[in-house]
Amino acid sequence: MKDKFGGSSLFGNEKDESFQGSLAAIYQTFGGKDLYPSVEEKAANLWDSSLPVCMVSGEEWHFI
Repeated sequence: MKDKFGGSSLFGNEKDESFQGSLAAIYQTFGGKDLYPSVEEKAANLWDSSLPVCMVSGEEWHFI
């Protein structure tokens, strides 16, 4: 894909640490217990964290 889309040195580089943060979030604990104990809960948390946060103002979408 890198060759197909121009071969930029920026291709495939992470913009920040948000991906690692999303992965770490599913392994959070409180009082020694997993906050997301099942595979389904971990998957749901990953799905939710991957969606863009947005606000609707009238008919405009503002991605945060």
